[in-house]
Formats: sequence, C-alpha cells, structure tokens
Amino acid sequence: MIGSWRWNAIAALALAALIFLLSVRSNPIATAGIRTGIAFAVTFAVLYAVRWMLGQALAPGEAAATERDHAANDAGKGQAIDVVTPDDAQQDETESEFQPLAPPKFAKTESPIDPELLAQALRHMSEK
Repeated sequence: MIGSWRWNAIAALALAALIFLLSVRSNPIATAGIRTGIAFAVTFAVLYAVRWMLGQALAPGEAAATERDHAANDAGKGQAIDVVTPDDAQQDETESEFQPLAPPKFAKTESPIDPELLAQALRHMSEK
C-alpha cells in the first residue's frame, strides 16, 4: 500500500475542517459537527480504498514474484499422464449396478366441480 494512514487522516481532517466552516454558518453547531464527523469517516475510508487500489496497481513486482513461486511449485505437474483403462469385468459390474429412475406417472383425474358451475361463477364475478 502506498503511504500510511496519516495521509488519510490529514486529508480527512482538512476536508472536515472545510465542511465545518461552511456548514456552521447555516446550521446549529451539533448538526455541523455530525456532518463533519460523517465527512471525516467517509473521506478516510475512500482514501484508504484508493491507496490500496493504487498499491495493488503499482506493485507488479510482488505479483510477478508470487507467480514465479507458484511456477516453481508446479514444475512437475502435468508431465505424466495416466493411460490405464479399466478391465471389461469391472465395467460389467458397474453397468449391472445402474438402474434408471422410474418416476410415477401423473394421471388426469376428473374435477369434482361441474364446468358449467365454474363458467357461471366466472360470469358472475366479471359482472361486478
């Protein structure tokens, strides 16, 4: 990360002082103080995030060093391939164990309510 937390505090204090001076003229001191505190906290947090992002963007040496370490650890990986296939006897055993699902079939049932009665109810509701 670039710099230290002191840069955040200095910039946040400067902005908070400016906001307090501009806000105290038209607001009570308590309101101006609350707004100043909120401005300080938000400015401090935003500057901290900006410093962290700049530190990440401007530090390619650390990322390259980490990639080299991973490459050194993975040097032997992917060099050997396992080409052994299972025996036919093993395949027959696994095929006999498989049973497809047999879900129950849905059956259409007759409605206990007469369709004419439903139509009359619908006409009655649409008239209202």
